[in-house]
Amino acid sequence: MKRTIRIITIAACTLMLFGCSLGISGNERVVHAPEPAKIEIEGSYSYLSVVPLEGTAEINEADYRNLTAYFDTTEARVGSETVKLPEYKVKLVKVFDFLLNRYRLNPSRLNLKDGEMEVYDISTENKSFYQVFSLEKDMIGIIQGKNFIKLVRSGDAAPTNQKSTGAAPEMGLAFDSSSKVISYQPKAGVLIGLRSARTEDEGSSYRTLWIYSTGEYQNAYEVEGILFPRREFMLLSVARYKDDDKVFESLLIKPAGRQVITENDLGTLAITAERYIDVGFVGNDYIGISQGTGITGRDNSLPYQKILAVDNYAEYKGVNITEIAGEEGMEALIRSYESESIRDSSLQALGGSIGNLAESLAMVRKNGHWVLTARLNSAKEPAKDYADIAVSLIPPAKLITYDELQVSWSRIKEMVPEAKDVISAPGNAFVIVRTPRYLIMFLYDEYMNLSAKPVMTIAVDEDEEMIMAEWARGDFVDRWTETASSAGVKLQPEVSVKDN
Repeated sequence: MKRTIRIITIAACTLMLFGCSLGISGNERVVHAPEPAKIEIEGSYSYLSVVPLEGTAEINEADYRNLTAYFDTTEARVGSETVKLPEYKVKLVKVFDFLLNRYRLNPSRLNLKDGEMEVYDISTENKSFYQVFSLEKDMIGIIQGKNFIKLVRSGDAAPTNQKSTGAAPEMGLAFDSSSKVISYQPKAGVLIGLRSARTEDEGSSYRTLWIYSTGEYQNAYEVEGILFPRREFMLLSVARYKDDDKVFESLLIKPAGRQVITENDLGTLAITAERYIDVGFVGNDYIGISQGTGITGRDNSLPYQKILAVDNYAEYKGVNITEIAGEEGMEALIRSYESESIRDSSLQALGGSIGNLAESLAMVRKNGHWVLTARLNSAKEPAKDYADIAVSLIPPAKLITYDELQVSWSRIKEMVPEAKDVISAPGNAFVIVRTPRYLIMFLYDEYMNLSAKPVMTIAVDEDEEMIMAEWARGDFVDRWTETASSAGVKLQPEVSVKDN
């Protein structure tokens, strides 16, 4: 009898332990209402402070002082907005990486501690409600409209009096197309710069695609080299030649109308040592390059990187982060380095200095946005051993003037599972999704609905990297089309694609 009881007891405990593991995958756990499961943020909260997400915005704090919130498995409430039987999905994220990549926020504005935090996605019937950030013990944060609001726990019971909804009660997440009033303009175009993978005999190659839509029809042109706009259109290329089996590569930037590059042009450049150059980013006034006397074996890249001012590109002098982002940029760089050093102890072994790090900058693409990075080269073997650090800072307007994404990355992955990148037109004329082998254009309609059927696809090589996205809208589209058509050739894109 005792043996039977022990077996039953062990079986029951096993079921309980197994049951507790259900709904947990990696760092994410799901609590389904109306189960009486405990959630860490359960309880009522009162207003603590508010910070505008746009630095120049003015806030009337009185609009928020009576704001309360409440969360349990039967109800979730923020202000006067309420959902019944909410579902809570929890994930553990790195504070600065998450806020920068998901919301394009400069994390230092929010005065948050570095490290990790839990983020609760609250939804009901497959509709998003709010994202709640568990900041510190008994403190949470939410984004409402264009403001970041901190609330502090005030008890376990639901608040009985709700006097205010806050200044901007909006369903959904800030910076998502569903929660913003956006002026629709169907006419827009983009210059996309592409760089191929480096080959031993020829180096990297570059081309520009001009892709545009008038709302009624779509077209595309291809230009050799990188065509980018300043006061006039400029054409960037990398000149390559050999001398005694040594390779010399140099940047060339000239007005787009000057199509012929002569030997005399090449001879005017001061080159004193063998050098390889790859262009990794092109903006109006700055370009990012990597360079070195040889290609590293670990990732076939060049070991040194820097951002150059276009006006002084021939000097190959990298700008300091303070030149493009001020002291705020330096503070973000230091904070990012310290945070990454805690997570990766091998960085300390590399040595180097913050001063060198501040001039070893690059812009890279990640989940539909430009991200500023800094490279830490080893003090002992800088050409062989290095690490890249993402800087917790929204790239300033000096580097990139437009980098908005009006549709979420998760939505893009639902539409195109093979998506590697995406860019979104100002005025929401279209989005272009990058897959390994195609650029695929999807249009919005005047009601801000993104069509599930592509209107144009353009073949690209799998090894081509996007290094530029410069936008035009309205009447400028016609002017840019005229330049692209005279400098390049018209493409014959496909209408649809079966194999992405």
